[in-house]
Amino acid sequence: KCIKTTMKYFIFIIIIFYLSTSVPAQGIHIESIIHTADADSKLLVNQRTTEFINQQNFSLPLIREAEIRLGINGNATPNQLDGYLRNEDYYAIKISPNSLRERKYQRALKPAQADLYKSNDHMFMQEAIFERYQSIVKLYYAEIFIKEKSKLQPFLVKKSALLNEMLDQGLDIKFKDVVDVEYDKNDLLSSLFEYSNIVNEEHERIKGFLNVSDSIFVDFDHFISSDEIRTIILTVDTSNVVLSPEVIYTKYKAQLSMAELNYQKSRNKQIFSFFQAGYSPVVVSEEAKTKFNPSNDLTFRFGVNVPIGANNNLRRSEAAIKLYEDKNDAILTREKYKADIMLQRTKILQLIDAKDQWQKMFDNNLILKLLKNESLKDQITPLEIMDMEISVIKLKLQGLKLDDKIANEYIELMSIIGALNDTAMNYLTRD
Repeated sequence: KCIKTTMKYFIFIIIIFYLSTSVPAQGIHIESIIHTADADSKLLVNQRTTEFINQQNFSLPLIREAEIRLGINGNATPNQLDGYLRNEDYYAIKISPNSLRERKYQRALKPAQADLYKSNDHMFMQEAIFERYQSIVKLYYAEIFIKEKSKLQPFLVKKSALLNEMLDQGLDIKFKDVVDVEYDKNDLLSSLFEYSNIVNEEHERIKGFLNVSDSIFVDFDHFISSDEIRTIILTVDTSNVVLSPEVIYTKYKAQLSMAELNYQKSRNKQIFSFFQAGYSPVVVSEEAKTKFNPSNDLTFRFGVNVPIGANNNLRRSEAAIKLYEDKNDAILTREKYKADIMLQRTKILQLIDAKDQWQKMFDNNLILKLLKNESLKDQITPLEIMDMEISVIKLKLQGLKLDDKIANEYIELMSIIGALNDTAMNYLTRD
């Protein structure tokens, strides 16, 4: 009975491993996945919004209004008691311009608004690339974990069968050995299910990036190692945060607020009010006028304002407060990113130090030395050999978990410093 149970367990594990690691039909390079960020929907929508803004006219026309004035005064019919009395007619055109100062600062609002939206391109591009990096790293290590964890399967099967034989023969066995093997079997099943789900999910996500429906196989040749990440971390410039998308965004946000404040300051300061040209014939003449006489009948008027800037205090103050807040936000964001970069760099270096410690422990592992020594194997029981083999595999898995953490923290750092802004760059594959 125990042999049948063990065989069922063995077959079940093989099926899971096959489904998770079967070779798909289409091979995909990492670069091809990263390049799909150029077609990210949020990025494209933002780019179209920027184009739409550039098509708009933010400034008022030169002329605010043009007014035609017509006036008829006096009698409706001629009166010749005291000579020929003519109606007092008046014809004029009045031009009122917009403020040249306001128009200047209104035009400055357009590029400031467009630059703010264009800065979002960096943010959306980095989000899209970071999403693809995360998916690639998760898939890479999930496939490795499946492969490495599956190596436990034959040893757990042998250990379980060996314990069953010892029970059948009435030999003494440790209760702890029984509990350990059952726990390891259940943990292996659970882990394989978990990593198989990750593989399937990431395959579907990457297929969505590529807009394909066929099965895919990601080519992980020359995938970056922890040692190579260490070299990059030690040489990368972590003091410059100007490429961080959020830092760029807050910078342009403050520039837009500055343009808005300049515009508000320019309002209610117009001096020249209007220009008027009119024609008015004389009221009384001995003879009815029959000819147009520009030298006598034309009039010109100019209007001048006395600006009272205090009328704009509310809007100017609101704009000044917003600029003050946006400048502070830009400063705080830069400081936050500087701190985040140093913290993230320290976190990665600590993980790399832990990996170094693990490597030393692995290289000096006594169990490995015993397993390699054929002369000493005769002095070790089969059950002890199984335990030693399982221990070595578990130790390898610990190192693999550190590699996984290092890779994830590494792409997080590259995101914080703003390095993930170009689909032509691949930070997951060594040269």
